[in-house]
Amino acid sequence: AIVTGSRASSALRHLALLVTATVLSLLLCELFVRAFVTVRNVGPSFSVYDPVYGKKLRAGVSILRVAPEFTMRLTTNSLGFRGPEPAQPLQGVVLFLGDSFTMGYGVDDGLEFPALVRRRLAGEGVPVVNAGIGNTGNGRWIKFLRDEAPRYEPRAVVLQVHANDFDDNLREGLFRRDEHGRLVELPVPPPGPGRIVQAVIEAVPGLSSSYLVGLAKQL
Repeated sequence: AIVTGSRASSALRHLALLVTATVLSLLLCELFVRAFVTVRNVGPSFSVYDPVYGKKLRAGVSILRVAPEFTMRLTTNSLGFRGPEPAQPLQGVVLFLGDSFTMGYGVDDGLEFPALVRRRLAGEGVPVVNAGIGNTGNGRWIKFLRDEAPRYEPRAVVLQVHANDFDDNLREGLFRRDEHGRLVELPVPPPGPGRIVQAVIEAVPGLSSSYLVGLAKQL
């Protein structure tokens, strides 16, 4: 029994040493990456999986994103749109649809161009909805205009187009054309490994803000 207890104690000491060495190694790697490696994106993901659109902005979050060119704060309201919580019912809105340019990737809250329009229209009582989300194509517009836009009774819809929309349409695969040229809606596949890993990372407080994790995602 004494021998068995001694072996168990030794195993625990070795395990503690291994855990300590691993943690210290990761901390040193984190410091090295922060000091000497360019990491494109550091911070939590803006989006989550959605069975209708493929992805959507996370609702009710305030996210700090760090890149070599900028540091930005992106805040979403409870509806999952970038911008403040609506102070009035969203009826008769000016609706913006587009990709990262509309979402305002790279600028702090209030500097994205739909927010500038919102500020100019504030005295007119015209609400603005920024439904833009980065890395999306035009198929999402069709679904949004069909399923969600009617509840906001938009008085105007602004569609922001970019040259890479066509590539995004192929990548997302939300629609295809049949032999008669008509659009056919395709099923959205279940979340892939990347989304699962993302959920695990963001379940650990602070881990998504690690430069080492950002570098791993970049690679």
